Amino acid sequence: MGKIQTMTRSFNLLDPRDRILIRTKTKRKSERGIRAILDDEKLARENDFIEGALTLFLKEEYSNIGVLDICKQIGLAKGSFYLYFHSKEEVFLRIVEQQIVKWGQLLDQKLSELPTQCPLHLAAKTFVSSLSEFSPMLRLFSLLHSIIEKNVRPERILPFKLKMLEVQSSQAILWKKIYPRLDDDDIQKLLIFLSSSLLGIWTLANPPESARAAIQLGGLEKILAPFGSTLESQLEMFLKGLQAKHV
Repeated sequence: MGKIQTMTRSFNLLDPRDRILIRTKTKRKSERGIRAILDDEKLARENDFIEGALTLFLKEEYSNIGVLDICKQIGLAKGSFYLYFHSKEEVFLRIVEQQIVKWGQLLDQKLSELPTQCPLHLAAKTFVSSLSEFSPMLRLFSLLHSIIEKNVRPERILPFKLKMLEVQSSQAILWKKIYPRLDDDDIQKLLIFLSSSLLGIWTLANPPESARAAIQLGGLEKILAPFGSTLESQLEMFLKGLQAKHV
């Protein structure tokens, strides 16, 4: 007797209630498998839109990019976009999230290599150097509160905020390891300072094209803040102030 026939005969000898239970479990397992495939396909399609939007953002201003442009970039009809996202802003929020996670991983690696009580200028330089490959993230930071989050559903903003908190929490642990004399309040102030400085200094260093043209026309280049060196010096001074409390 073949293996399949033996299994079938054994199955038929089971109590009817057990047969129903096995069929139910098998069906649920099959349904879970189908859902997993569909979830994977959905995630892959979402990533297609995200990659297409990021490619455009590297070449164009945010205001010049529309849903149709993103769809054309990846060769899909506009209607398919709304199967995965509710708005253009939702796509760009996902870009910010992905960029923050990648940057956080890089910064964690760099901070973990610093010795305890390392020179303040070295810590500041390390932080700034971690940003060199993440200009899209910095550009979108300046649009995050005023534009992007205004047209995104709260249930989608929440996981983004939680991801940001996760990245900051990891950084907090490493800053505390480098400068153990800083208390929790100091670390919280440092994280707030870093977030506000990233946004403020980047905005000052990168005005809109019309404003930059006016600055050049009037010979006012000295009012532009060089991003890297300004952030580095500001962070060094802030760390020095925090350290001074514990001398």
